[in-house]
Amino acid sequence: MKKLLIVDDEESLINLFINRFSKEYEIHSAVNGAEAVKKCTKEKFDFVMLDVVMPVLDGIEAAKAIKICQQDVKIAIMTGNPNATNMEKIKYVNIDLFIEKPFMLEDVGREIKRLLG
Repeated sequence: MKKLLIVDDEESLINLFINRFSKEYEIHSAVNGAEAVKKCTKEKFDFVMLDVVMPVLDGIEAAKAIKICQQDVKIAIMTGNPNATNMEKIKYVNIDLFIEKPFMLEDVGREIKRLLG
């Protein structure tokens, strides 16, 4: 079973993914970027989805660190505020999927399935 790491400081969003996709994927979660990086140094994930704005370490910086320790992981960045500064930073991170909040869960599910083959 493919392993997904959902990283967001909103637990309701994490729970939404767990409830919808736990039959198809092994879902793990983290509430900030630092926790996500720590988990990625201990476990291999197939897909990591990170919110941009989070406490401790933002999703963009976390994505950079995760790609260093797991080069083949698929990474999605999601944001509810796609401002010019964030979009410029995202350009320099090797991400596979950009998701703008709010989003349709089924659309994200299709993209995850496409990325993971």
